[in-house]
Parts: sequence; C-alpha cells; structure tokens
Amino acid sequence: MFQRYIIAYVFEYICAVHLEVDFIFNTKYKINDCGLYKAWIKKCACHYGLSSCRLVYSFMNDNSLLELNQKHLSHDAYTDIITFCSSEGKNVIADIAISTERAGENAHKYNVLFENEILRLMAHGLLHCVGFKDKNKVDKRRMTAEENKLIKMFHVEQKARLDV
Repeated sequence: MFQRYIIAYVFEYICAVHLEVDFIFNTKYKINDCGLYKAWIKKCACHYGLSSCRLVYSFMNDNSLLELNQKHLSHDAYTDIITFCSSEGKNVIADIAISTERAGENAHKYNVLFENEILRLMAHGLLHCVGFKDKNKVDKRRMTAEENKLIKMFHVEQKARLDV
C-alpha cells in the first residue's frame, strides 16, 4: 500500500504538464467529480509526453453537435464527437464536443456503462490531438486499443483511491 503512494508521488513529481481543462454542460448530464477527471486527463497528457494541454470538453445534445458538424466540417450527419485541435509539438489546445445522446446509444449498443462511453469519447478526442487517426480499419483498431488503455488508467486510479 505504501509503495503505491510513493509511485503516485513520483509520477506527480515527474509529470510537469501544464494542464487546463474546462467542462461545459449543455445537457442534463454532469460529471460528478471534475477533479477526478482532470487528474486522469493529466495522466493521459503525461503518458503522451505533452508539455501543455488546454482542453475544453463540451457535452451537448445531438442537434447541437449536428450543427457544428454541418457548419465546420460540412458533414450532414449525427456524430458522437467532434474534436477541434490545434497542436504545436507537445502543446495541445482543443475544443472537444461530445453528444451525450450518442454516448447513451453507444453504451447501449456495445453493452458498456454510460460513464465508460463518456471516458472513451473523452480519450478519443485527446488521442486525435496527439496524432491518432480513425479513418480506416487499422487506424480504428489502434485508436480503440489506445482508448482502452486510457480507460483502464482511469479505473486503476479509482481503485487506488478506494484501497486507501
């Protein structure tokens, strides 16, 4: 148990990413513990060697995301996530829009918890910012594998908190 604290402390000391994360909720959905999610995002950013990361996660309904898709990407289709990312080397600035309605449908379709689908989408947006693509089957498999790693990081941290 004590060893786990030392490892966590050393990780925090070594990881010097400058992180700013904001959450905007335009739906009934709200994250219960924003601090927990920010700590996870920081670990994700450190995992990819980022030196600064400014993320805004906006949770919205299908129609709002459709409007963004039409206006900015000229796509006339519903989607679960849109990432607007400006990366320069190890510095990332991104606006990540997530449809909570699509997240709910995906969770039902793939038989996963809604919260895990939200985590997947949050990870997905960040992964686009660090160079992951999902335009073909091979890239999608890589992206999914990486999403799974990041989701696991979140749950390992949760378990560590519960073991205290």
